[in-house]
Amino acid sequence: MKVLWDVSLRRFAVGGTVAYCDNLIPALQRCLGQKGELLETDVSTFLPGFSRLPRKLRVLGWYYPWLWKGLDREIHRMGANLLHVPSTVAPVSVSCAKVVTVHDIFPLRMPHAASLFHSNAMRRRLPAVLNSADAIVAVSEHTRQDLLDLCPMLDPNVVHVVHEALPASRVAQGLPGNGEVVALRRRLQLPENFILGVATLQPRKNLRRLCEAFLSIKDVIPHDLVLVGASGFKAADSILPAGTEARARIHTPGYVSDQDLNFLYSEADLFAYPSLYEGFGLPVLEAMAADCPVLTSDTTSLPEVSGGAAFLVNPSSVEDIAEGLLRLAQDASLRASLQARGRKRVQDFSWEKAASETRRVYDAALEHFHA
Repeated sequence: MKVLWDVSLRRFAVGGTVAYCDNLIPALQRCLGQKGELLETDVSTFLPGFSRLPRKLRVLGWYYPWLWKGLDREIHRMGANLLHVPSTVAPVSVSCAKVVTVHDIFPLRMPHAASLFHSNAMRRRLPAVLNSADAIVAVSEHTRQDLLDLCPMLDPNVVHVVHEALPASRVAQGLPGNGEVVALRRRLQLPENFILGVATLQPRKNLRRLCEAFLSIKDVIPHDLVLVGASGFKAADSILPAGTEARARIHTPGYVSDQDLNFLYSEADLFAYPSLYEGFGLPVLEAMAADCPVLTSDTTSLPEVSGGAAFLVNPSSVEDIAEGLLRLAQDASLRASLQARGRKRVQDFSWEKAASETRRVYDAALEHFHA
C-alpha cells in the first residue's frame, strides 16, 4: 500500500485540520510499518506564485482544475494507489482510490456563520466530492449523520467514524513551577479566579451568549471570564462590544501559544464551551486533559465527545448556560467529579487508535476502488 496525503492546507490553514495532519500522519507511518508507505504532496506548489497570492485568491485558486490535474500527475509519478485528502477541498476524479476526511459542514448547517463564498463553494462541490470517494472519514458520529442527511444517495457503508485525539502539544508539556506560575499570571494579566473559554471569535462559538450568561451571575461569583482565541468571521458580532461597562470582568487576550494555553487550562476553575455547532470539539478534551471541569453544549458532536464527563447545557438558552456556570462555580464536589470523569474520558482517544482505524478505512477504500 502506497498512500499519498495532500498536506497543502498545512501551508495556509490553522486549527483542527493542521493538527489532524501533524498528529495522524506520524501515527499512520508507525501503523503501516513495513507493510506500506506514506508520502506527502502539496498541490499549492503546482502553480508558480500560488503561495504569494492573497488568502482570498488562494482559497478561490484551490478550485482550479489544473491543481487537481497536477495532483493526478503526482499520483502517477509517485506510484500511489491511494490518495487521502484531509479536508473537503478535494478533487472529484483521480486515478487511484480516494479517501476524504470531513471535519464538519457548518457552512451548510449554519450559513449565516460562514462567508458566502465558503458556503456556496461547499454547497456546489461537496456532494460530488463525497459521492466520488471510495471512503469517507468522519471525525464523529454526528458528522457522519450530517453527511448522510446532506447526501441521501451516499452509501452509509462508505462513511467511517474515526475520532480525533489530543494534539501532542497538549500531552507532552509539563506544568510550570510556582515561581513561573506567578510570572505567567502577571504576563497574561489573569484574575485570581476565572472561567476559561477557548474559541475563535466567530458566531457559531456562541461567545455572545456565554458573555451574557456570565454577566447575569457575575455579582454572585468571584470569577472573571477569560476568552482566548484569534479573531474569525464576524468577530465583532461574537462578543459584547468593548465599550460595555460590564466588560471589565471579561478579558480577551487574543491568540496565545500552546504553552500559554496549557497553563490557562490548568489554572482555570472551569472551562465553558457552549458552541452551537461542532464536528468534533477538541477543546473539550484539551480541558479534560488539564484537569479542568467542562461545561459544554448538549448538541451536535459535543455530548458524543464528552461522553458523560461534562456538564451539558442548551447553548441557545442564556439562562441555561448561566445556571450551569453558577452551579459549577459554587459546587466544588461537582467540579471534582467532572475532573475525575474527564481524566478517564481522555484515555478513550489516541492517535494510535485513530491510525489503526484509518488503516482499516484504507483497506475498505482499496476494495471499493477495485470492485
